Amino acid sequence: MDISNLSIKQLEDLSERCLARAEQLRKSAASDVRAKLIALAKEEGFDAVALLTGKAAVVEKIRRPAKAKYRDPASGATWTGRGLKPKWLAQALAAGKTLESFLI
Repeated sequence: MDISNLSIKQLEDLSERCLARAEQLRKSAASDVRAKLIALAKEEGFDAVALLTGKAAVVEKIRRPAKAKYRDPASGATWTGRGLKPKWLAQALAAGKTLESFLI
């Protein structure tokens, strides 16, 4: 392409189109490399995120409900000892009973 006879406007337009095309090619190449890296990591038994960040992948922990520590002998209701005291326990404590008397 002979650019010696192009006007300034035509050269600026051509320059913008060249830069836009170069950016498209960079993004496409990056996508291809990313796909190859992920495939290679999987093939070798690694997590790509862990390899690139240096941190292990986040594994969600399964939280189990807390075990009950206290039981109401009258109703069989239980309390783990976490959070607000249930009404049955608050009433019993107000009546003079001790928390230890409800231990399971």
